[in-house]
Amino acid sequence: MTLGFALLTIGLITGLVEALQGSAGGRTPPGSRWFLQPKVLLAFCVWVVYALVLHAPINPSFRGRKAAMLSILGLC
Repeated sequence: MTLGFALLTIGLITGLVEALQGSAGGRTPPGSRWFLQPKVLLAFCVWVVYALVLHAPINPSFRGRKAAMLSILGLC
């Protein structure tokens, strides 16, 4: 899971750099509200849920039913 989180983070950073360069490769630069696009928001939400699931076992009060519900949310 840790390796997957690291690779997801690297992929998101790489995609962000590529998107912000914009004019490279004949693409148009992103608009002023590029961060509100559904694919950007979904990628960020996936990263946050992955981070919560990864770090949930560290917090002793966040185990059992709460951790299971978070894992189901992450799966969805």
